[in-house]
Amino acid sequence: MSAKPPTALSIVRCPRCGEQLGVRTEDVGKKARCRECGGVFRLGRAASEGADRPGASTAPPPGDEPPAAPPPAVVSFACELCQTRLTTAAANVGRRLACPDCGRQNIVPAPAAPKPTLPPPAMEGAQYGVWGIDQEPDAARLNQLNAHLHPVVCELCQTLVYATDQQVGKKIKCPDCDHLNLVHARQPQKPKGPVLVPDGEEYQLDESSAPTPRPPVVPITERMAQLRQQQADERRQHDGPSEPGGASRAQTTPQPTAPERAAGAPPQAQQPPREHGLSRPRRPLVPLVQGVSRMLVTSEIALRWAAQSLVLTVILRMGLGIFNAMGPQALFVLPVFAGACFVGGAWLLSTLPLWLAIVVESSEGNDRLEDPPNWMSFDVAESAFIALSMAAAAVLAWATTFATAALDPPVQWGVAAGTWLVGFAVALLSALEQGSAFAVVSPRVAYSLFRCFGPWLLFTVEVLALAAALACGAWWLVGRWPALSFLLPWLATASVLVYMRLVGRLAWWLADAMPPPDA
Repeated sequence: MSAKPPTALSIVRCPRCGEQLGVRTEDVGKKARCRECGGVFRLGRAASEGADRPGASTAPPPGDEPPAAPPPAVVSFACELCQTRLTTAAANVGRRLACPDCGRQNIVPAPAAPKPTLPPPAMEGAQYGVWGIDQEPDAARLNQLNAHLHPVVCELCQTLVYATDQQVGKKIKCPDCDHLNLVHARQPQKPKGPVLVPDGEEYQLDESSAPTPRPPVVPITERMAQLRQQQADERRQHDGPSEPGGASRAQTTPQPTAPERAAGAPPQAQQPPREHGLSRPRRPLVPLVQGVSRMLVTSEIALRWAAQSLVLTVILRMGLGIFNAMGPQALFVLPVFAGACFVGGAWLLSTLPLWLAIVVESSEGNDRLEDPPNWMSFDVAESAFIALSMAAAAVLAWATTFATAALDPPVQWGVAAGTWLVGFAVALLSALEQGSAFAVVSPRVAYSLFRCFGPWLLFTVEVLALAAALACGAWWLVGRWPALSFLLPWLATASVLVYMRLVGRLAWWLADAMPPPDA
């Protein structure tokens, strides 16, 4: 029994949609239905034999045209007046149809002939493909093959298109945004030089720029020990008494370490320099007298003093205007009074942080504000230290007035003022020592009143002299030149800054004179 020969297949195209169909040779001459568009056509020999040749005709033989599509059953058109979309049966073609919106009588047009479905143009001609393995040419070969194409980047949407030689010097439209772009000729690529550097032209290192040997590393604990020893030597040199056992200061100088001795550096060069934040400045013998004016004459304090004095002058003028306007016009002065209260509160919130900064920086031995507060900081937390300390000192002064009720009023008020000035210093230093604005009583600060009676006595004398000078100056200025009474806020602000400076210098003195908290 002989084997059946294999069936030969042919490729044909549908005349309506261009779909390729595979048919057997023995089916030539029969009718077939396209699986895409459903059109029926006859499989002719010309179509089966010449379907693979470019340009071959795929039209069916005469008489085998596919049946025409049935006419549409409905007709849709727009009203001539209001453009309302109307739909009616195809049997009403040529008749008049009233628009339901505007009532216009429209003649029903004939339905449009259906457009034949044509295969997309991209299906004909050369098709895009993918390079196979090891088939892609190199860049030079690609540039040679594409020499007739000139890249054009759209100026508007940055779309990349390619133009031909005939379009060079002309404008072409971008397919995305329709912007016209001028075509420039492709720039010839310059030949690349060799990648390898010839022998003898490599980079060479300069021996003179070689890094120097790193200095020996000193542990931080040893450095801190040297700094503490250096501070102790400076303190003993300033105070005067010699070390116990008759040892000289030269013997207490820290000796260089083994790596430093191996480096051959002199002993004085091995002492590390004083770094900011690691040690405090050396305290003078009498901090309440020596160096008090250094911070007060700096530009930062001078500018803030002028600004605070000017604002305080405006506040007092506004307040005095209220008292002078008692009468029928008092109602018109109420906005001025409200403005004075608002500006006064803002002045306090911007001034109290500066006073606290002066006290803190002075307690560290600084002669200028290293970290001044912002002019418009309005820091309520820092202002609370000054405000609560003032309140505590005021309560103490108020209690003093009852204890001195038998004295004359000038003496009574003088004692109350002195109590307030000293009580404010105690309350503020207690709050700063405890780290809370509400801790206005500190056992350590209270103990310093007895342990360091001399500094406290000198501080009391200075602040009382300052208050007396301010009171006498104000009384003399108002009695002698009343027109210059606007200078009183300037003098008062300057006195307060000096007072805060004295409080900070007192804190510095007490910190060095009092034993450590854990002693």
